[in-house]
Amino acid sequence: MIVSFEHEFIFMKVPKTAGTSVEVFLSQVAGADAIVTPVKPPEPNHQPRNYENTPANVRAARRHALTDRAAWKRTSNAVNGNRPLYFNHMSAQLARDRIGSRRWGQFFKFCFERNPWDKVISSYFWETRLEDVRPPFEAWVLEPGNVKSDRRLYTIDDTVVVDFVGCYENLEADLRVALERSGVTTSIELPRAKGAVRRTDARVAITKRADDVICREYGPELEQFEYRRPPEIPWE
Repeated sequence: MIVSFEHEFIFMKVPKTAGTSVEVFLSQVAGADAIVTPVKPPEPNHQPRNYENTPANVRAARRHALTDRAAWKRTSNAVNGNRPLYFNHMSAQLARDRIGSRRWGQFFKFCFERNPWDKVISSYFWETRLEDVRPPFEAWVLEPGNVKSDRRLYTIDDTVVVDFVGCYENLEADLRVALERSGVTTSIELPRAKGAVRRTDARVAITKRADDVICREYGPELEQFEYRRPPEIPWE
């Protein structure tokens, strides 16, 4: 997640959409006072800052939320814990509560989505990267909790609350659209963060049972963004 006060934009990071690559780039243009959450593993040229649960940051968040006392009450218990004030893959609800509804409403908010079938396959390779022998794709998909929608990262009460949802499949062009709407004109040079986990020739076939899980978990995305199973992904 990145909040740029200099350029008045908020980037909400959705998993498996090249979000780390975008974060590395945005961390360099967001401004010194930006909120930039850490990534794991750390990436060169990524500069986390102002995300910690420190008294100064908590005071700032409290000031931001003064116009919405209910929001601050929702988030105050978490603020008093040990978790960072801001962190990767925050829900839109929590991000709005921490940043304050006024700034949330004023700033340009954007994220990226990806074809669910491609996203699930990417997640499979990432989550099983440390396994000596990867489980069959269908078995991994059928394991509860492995396949789940990320809509809470850019929706509240299942309503999209960001101003722009770009497509992973059109990443650089859509990132340019978002930056232009934020008044950022610098050239885009995206690193390929975490790109070595999955070989470019790595493929899986999808069974009917796995396909049913993907369609069920990502039903709203399929309807809203009109995603379809890529024809190059074979049936098993």
